Amino acid sequence: MTHPNLGVACESDRLLHIRLIGTFPHIVTTGHPPDPHSTSAPEDLTVHAVLLTADAESGRACLVGVQTGEVAPEPGAVVLARVD
Repeated sequence: MTHPNLGVACESDRLLHIRLIGTFPHIVTTGHPPDPHSTSAPEDLTVHAVLLTADAESGRACLVGVQTGEVAPEPGAVVLARVD
């Protein structure tokens, strides 16, 4: 069983792992506190992927997360749609 962060557990043995790739400017993440002593440019914390895990039997999402930085499809992933 996957431990949920959406309040609903994924209880079946069949899980769907979905990665929505793009730029999501309305999802805000601060990552970690910036180092006030750093002289480098601030880290880009723009969300570039939304990660969903859903229970294939119930169809309900149980986990959601985000990813910043470089994002690419997993090897062997199925691309459902591409918008340029």
